[in-house]
Amino acid sequence: MVALSYVLTIFLAVAGVYLPWIWLAAGGNLGSLAMFVFGVLMSATMLWSLVPRFGQLPKPGARLDEVRDARLFAEIRRIASDLAEPMPAEVYAIGDLNAWVAERGGVLGFGSRRVLAVGLPLLSVLTVGELRAVLAHEFAHYYGGDTRMGRWVFAARDAMTQSLNRLTAKSPLTAAMRVLGRLAIVAVAYWLVVTVLVTYWKLFVRATNLLSRRQEYRADELASLVAGGNELASGLRRIEGVAPMLPVFWQQEMFPAMAAGLRPPFAAGFLQRLQAPAVAEAAAQRVEERLKNPTHTAFDTHPPLRDRLAAIAVYPGKNAPDGEEPAAQLLSDSGAVEMELLQVLLPKVPVVRMRAVSWEEVGDRVYVERWRASVAQYGSLIAGWKIGDLPSVVDRGAEMAAKIRDPKGVLLTREQRADRVRDFVAGALALALVQRGWELHATPGDVFLCRDAARLSPKAVVDGIASNAEERFGWAEKARGLGIEEIPLVSELAASAGK
Repeated sequence: MVALSYVLTIFLAVAGVYLPWIWLAAGGNLGSLAMFVFGVLMSATMLWSLVPRFGQLPKPGARLDEVRDARLFAEIRRIASDLAEPMPAEVYAIGDLNAWVAERGGVLGFGSRRVLAVGLPLLSVLTVGELRAVLAHEFAHYYGGDTRMGRWVFAARDAMTQSLNRLTAKSPLTAAMRVLGRLAIVAVAYWLVVTVLVTYWKLFVRATNLLSRRQEYRADELASLVAGGNELASGLRRIEGVAPMLPVFWQQEMFPAMAAGLRPPFAAGFLQRLQAPAVAEAAAQRVEERLKNPTHTAFDTHPPLRDRLAAIAVYPGKNAPDGEEPAAQLLSDSGAVEMELLQVLLPKVPVVRMRAVSWEEVGDRVYVERWRASVAQYGSLIAGWKIGDLPSVVDRGAEMAAKIRDPKGVLLTREQRADRVRDFVAGALALALVQRGWELHATPGDVFLCRDAARLSPKAVVDGIASNAEERFGWAEKARGLGIEEIPLVSELAASAGK
C-alpha cells in the first residue's frame, strides 16, 4: 500500500498532463487548452508533494545524559538486553504522558539512528515496575521492525496529505485552478482527482492503522513476557485514567503560575494534582467507564484498553522487589531536566528568568490574583448576595453564564459555561474568606481555606450545592455554624468595579 500510494499519485500526475495533451494535439479548442494548463498545475502540485523533505529534525525534548541519569539508563539497558536490541543513540524526556521509539535521520532508512522518548509526566505517574513494562513495550517495536516500516508509512501518509492540502488549501496555484474550474470539464477532472486521492487516503489510513493495532498487541505480548503482564496492565490503566488531566494541569496550574513569573516544579505539581482526592476519583471513574464502554473506530492506532488488558491477562506477572518505587526517582536531577524541557516546549517564554518556587508559594500570587480579576470583571452579577445565599446564587447559573464572555476564539458548550460560572462563584467565595482572615492552602488540584479547626474547599462547596440536595439545603446551617453566613460574596468596591 505504501508503494501503491506513490504509484497512484504519479499515475494521476502523468494522466493529468498526458490526456489533455492528446486532446490539445488533436486540434483542440479553448477547453482543451484550459484542461492542459489545469493538468500541468495539478500534476506539479502532486509531484512536489512526493519530494522528500530534508533538514534538521526538531528536538523532541530534553536530552538525557547517561552519566547524570545513570539509573534510568540502567533500566533502559536492561530491557534492551532482554530483547537483544541495541541501545538507542539518543534518549529524551518529553512533555507528554507517553513514550515512543523511532528511527530518525539518514537517507531512505540508511544511516538512521534510534531515538527513545519518555514522558517526564510518565515518570511521575508510574512505578519502576510499570515503567519497565512500558519501556519493554516500546523496545518490542524495535524488535518487530515496526520503526523501520513506520518511517515509510508516515512518509507515504505525509505525501498524500500534502497532495490533498495543496490541491484544496488557498494558494496562488489553487486560485488559478479554481479559475480554470469554471469550465465544467475542468471542474469534473478536479473533483475526480480529489475524490480518488481522498478515497485511497482513507483506505490507506484504515489499513495501516489496522496493522498498527496488531503491532500494539504484539508489543504488549513481548512486554508482558519480559517485564510482567501485571506491571504492564497496571501501567496502562494508570495512563488511561490520568491522560486527559495533563492539558488541564497546564491550563489551570502551570500557565497561570508562569504568567506570574513563577516556575514551580512541573512533574511534582502534576503528581500532586493527581493525588488530590477529587482528581484521583475522576481518574478511577474514567478507567472504569472505558472498560465498560470502550470506544473504537477503524482510524484508531491503538486497540481499546479493555481488549489490551484481556490479551495481557494470560501472561504472568513479574513483581520485582523494587517495582513499587516511584519511577521519578530514576532521574538524579529532575530540576535540570525540567528546565531544559520547558525551554524546548516554550521557546518564546523566558523560562530562565522565572523565579523557582514551590507550589505552596503559588497560592497568593496566582489564585488570589485570579479571583480578584474575576470578581473585578463580573462582581456585579453576584453583588448584594451573602455567603449564606450560595444556593440561590448557584440557581442563577444560566443567567450568569449568558453574561460571562467566552475566551477569545473559543465557543464553549453549555456544560463548559456552567462549569465556568461555578468556578467564578467558588473564586468569589474564596476571596471573601481570604479577605476575612481565612488562610489559603493551594496545591495543584487541592485548594482549601482554614481558620482555627475549620476547613473549607470553595469549589467542592459550590459543586456540592449544585449537585447534592442534602448539601444544598444544609448549607445555610453550615455557614451559620462557621460564622460566615452574613459575609458578602463581593465587597462594594469590587461590585462597583464590575459594573
